[in-house]
Amino acid sequence: MQQIFEKLVRDFEQGKMSRRQLIQNLMLTATAATAAGAVPAAAASTSVKAVSVHHVTWDVKDHMKVSAFYQDVLGMKLFQGTNKREIHARVGDTYLTFRGPGARNNPVPFTPRVEHIAIAVEPWPGDEQDDVRGNPKFVTELKSLGYKLPDKGEVRVNDPEGFPVQICGKNWATDN
Repeated sequence: MQQIFEKLVRDFEQGKMSRRQLIQNLMLTATAATAAGAVPAAAASTSVKAVSVHHVTWDVKDHMKVSAFYQDVLGMKLFQGTNKREIHARVGDTYLTFRGPGARNNPVPFTPRVEHIAIAVEPWPGDEQDDVRGNPKFVTELKSLGYKLPDKGEVRVNDPEGFPVQICGKNWATDN
């Protein structure tokens, strides 16, 4: 499934598909993989199992215009967090985040891009739903596989192509 996501993102970044097509294809791929039981639990190499795409974050030139498109064309419900330079759009149990210039580490000007995909996993027994302390056993497993993680903060790794993947508990909710 990872190779499929990589190809979809690469096609989007090369202008071969629209954002709408990318979202549709990402959701279809994730749904198909979940329905088919893409990786049997016995084959997993860690103590957690991915349960959903939690969210996808884009860096965009105009977060207001982009979010209005998703609301007006696709009927998605928008919500604003504390960061006024980004807006979120709900899609079922997941959401999309559109970060405008100046949000977090976004340079100005920049090329629109998918900034990261967050994958929700189980079990995630801790209260820190997006923090390495949320599942210390899993963090230890990741470190033993050679991933460098901080002692505090988000669980983020890069896939073999260098694409950033955030790992979080399924109940994590943004406050940004």
